[in-house]
Amino acid sequence: MDARTARSVLVDRAVLGSVLRATLALLVVALLAPAPSAAGPQEGPEDLAEDALDAFDDALDDRRMRDVEEALRDMALVYDKVSERTVKKFHKAYGKLFKFEPRGEVKEDGSDPRAEVLAAYQLAVGTVFDKEGGDKLLLAALKNGHVKKWADARALFVEAIGHRLDPENIDVLADALEDDDAVVVRVAAAGLGLLSEAEVDVRRACVEPLIDALSERVSDAEKEERKGKETEAQEFLLAVEGTLHEALVELTRERFSTAAEYEAWFDEVGRGDRW
Repeated sequence: MDARTARSVLVDRAVLGSVLRATLALLVVALLAPAPSAAGPQEGPEDLAEDALDAFDDALDDRRMRDVEEALRDMALVYDKVSERTVKKFHKAYGKLFKFEPRGEVKEDGSDPRAEVLAAYQLAVGTVFDKEGGDKLLLAALKNGHVKKWADARALFVEAIGHRLDPENIDVLADALEDDDAVVVRVAAAGLGLLSEAEVDVRRACVEPLIDALSERVSDAEKEERKGKETEAQEFLLAVEGTLHEALVELTRERFSTAAEYEAWFDEVGRGDRW
């Protein structure tokens, strides 16, 4: 890939969310880096792919995450140049990576030993999220036990699924609206909002879970406020309501102030053919 093509990767995907934007930036830096000179015959894409896969397996087995990242960058460089058989090997490697469970939790000084693992996840996701078969990898990753417990990883995979712009994934995004982490809820809502140019039946399928999620968060916050003690639900609402509203505006072309107004509009108009 030449420099102009590599730059177009970043431009074409400029609509991506923060996690994927950062991932793609890392990949573009790798793509724009000059190739090292070699005295012998230059290897072709398949040879480079095999070298990268071997390096990946060795590094992952030894938990050398920086070397895993380097192998992933090399795989990204040749992904579009290798055979379908080799792409399947790449996918197998990505699946193995996503099953890789990091050790440790956030330390008292705020450092997170999982950060290097997440960086490797980001590189793999940034390569494969929009490719054929990428959805299977992303959906499978969300089922891994450590991903279910790790909000940063959940957010990464949910965001990538949303950016596939596939109506088949509406239910996955709708389920993520119920997550107990605000970032996951936001990327799920944003993913549904990205389907704003789809047919009305698709948009309708997106709108209903968004309204339900917003209504539920509002109700929880109001109940908490009446108790006059906790503020957790109120803070959660503040963290997600802007993104939920934005997605609803994009999908419905209607701008209401409250969840109740969206609910009334949907009951009157949104469910039927008048929308």
